[in-house]
Amino acid sequence: MLNKMKSALGGKKTTISILATVLISVFIATGIIYAASHNITSTLGGVSGDFFDVDGTMIFDSIKVGAQGVGGVTFFNGTIVNDTTTDEVDNPVTFGDNVRIDGRVYRGATAGTSDSLPFIVNDNMEVKGALTVDGNLTANGFTGDGIISTVNILDGTIDTADLAGDSITPDKINGTGGANLPIAYGFCDSDGSTRGGTSNISCSWNAGSSQYEITITDETYYYNDYITIVTAISDGMIASTSSVSDKLVISFIKHDSTTGQQSDFAFVVYKY
Repeated sequence: MLNKMKSALGGKKTTISILATVLISVFIATGIIYAASHNITSTLGGVSGDFFDVDGTMIFDSIKVGAQGVGGVTFFNGTIVNDTTTDEVDNPVTFGDNVRIDGRVYRGATAGTSDSLPFIVNDNMEVKGALTVDGNLTANGFTGDGIISTVNILDGTIDTADLAGDSITPDKINGTGGANLPIAYGFCDSDGSTRGGTSNISCSWNAGSSQYEITITDETYYYNDYITIVTAISDGMIASTSSVSDKLVISFIKHDSTTGQQSDFAFVVYKY
């Protein structure tokens, strides 16, 4: 009989133990679920949309604002700082995602350049789009209103496609004592037709004056202001140059002094 009672009591203890375990598990689970979500508004006796003033500092391990598809707004009437340090050096405020700013970015109390607090980008910057500068652009000593020197241009970065048509003129290249370029050159046939050369020349034969007359676009040719080199293709020809009506004049004579001769010829014109 005693053994039967002990057996019965043992079975009850096992049942009670299992029941207690289940109840504790339920309480724990309920507590976890309850701890994961608290409606602070209703707890504090407020309604949706209420504001709660905290006269002090609230410290959170983390904070979530808004929800997917709903969003949220965070109001900051002050300054955001990172209060942590590494080896006594302040850590920066870090944004772990893309940042959209619907307004201007500036440093100092007010926007603009009236103070001595420039907005500093302490890293390489890549602009995906056009860059408009309302003022001077300064980099490595180069200012937008100054001169571009070789230190401001990477080797091999400027090619023909970067230059507008007719953007580099002889006036920008030629200089006293420099490596001057000719303003015009060409090859003319004996009948006065232009066979080839720069696009700014036109050659013709003036039969009445027995001379070749060459027009150079946008040039008022006067023989004292130019250096002209002429090469006759025919043997025994001597060339001379002059000017008339803003045109370059080329005449040929033979070694026997016969004037008014015709010949194929090439010429190069420099302006000094």
